[in-house]
Amino acid sequence: MESSHYFEPHFFDFNEVMLHYRQRLHEEEAVCKVLRTYLQKNFNLKRLKKYPNLLAFEKTPSYVLTPNAPARIKTIVPWAKIIVTLRDPVDRLLSQHKMTVMRKWENRTFEETLAEDINVMRHEGYHIPLDDPVNATMLAPIRPGARVLRKYKTEGMLYRGCYARQLLPWLEQYTLGTELLVIRYEEMKSDPTKALNRVLDFVGAPRYEFPADAINKSYSPKSKTWIDYSFEVSDETKNYLKRFYKPYNDELAALLGDEWKNVWD
Repeated sequence: MESSHYFEPHFFDFNEVMLHYRQRLHEEEAVCKVLRTYLQKNFNLKRLKKYPNLLAFEKTPSYVLTPNAPARIKTIVPWAKIIVTLRDPVDRLLSQHKMTVMRKWENRTFEETLAEDINVMRHEGYHIPLDDPVNATMLAPIRPGARVLRKYKTEGMLYRGCYARQLLPWLEQYTLGTELLVIRYEEMKSDPTKALNRVLDFVGAPRYEFPADAINKSYSPKSKTWIDYSFEVSDETKNYLKRFYKPYNDELAALLGDEWKNVWD
């Protein structure tokens, strides 16, 4: 397999060539130009030409938050298969907050950040339980510059766990099981060999016994500018978040099948 040059290429959401031609993807010339740019920018073409059986891959988590990404990918690389990894939305939210503070993208407390997300999503019409333990109305009232409309979906930590709504555009373009694989993060942690075999079978690659150090290694880039950070979250807040996500988790199970019922309860 051949990985992208970049940890997260962001080609189908932010790349300037992709955005320049996004209204012309019905034209063969535009599709060829975008495909050529994608391959040249992200992969070792000499190696791919020398070894035609190599499978090239990239990962960019924000694609799942970009409603136009599925159609763009389907048009530019129609042979591609899509793999989506989903984590318990409460654990994912806590992890996102820790990462954004460590990287100095956020300097507010967890309670302040969550309160703003709660208020913005209420403002946008989402059903949010009223008994929030962070007292969102008082702690973070809606103010000019708050994460409204597009930004609460891409930057807010609460919406990003509403997986069913993010998957809908993908299910319109890709067939679940043959073109789109959705796998739980917890499965990858508890039985990585089994999860990797599922992935290899899905993409049509031969099974391979990965060494333990390759499986357990962290591939996330780190910087000396990051800061150490830890925080505590009360059981009351965790239970509140579980109640918030419950209907969205049920929506996800309705989309993906019974094996997803109550997996994060």
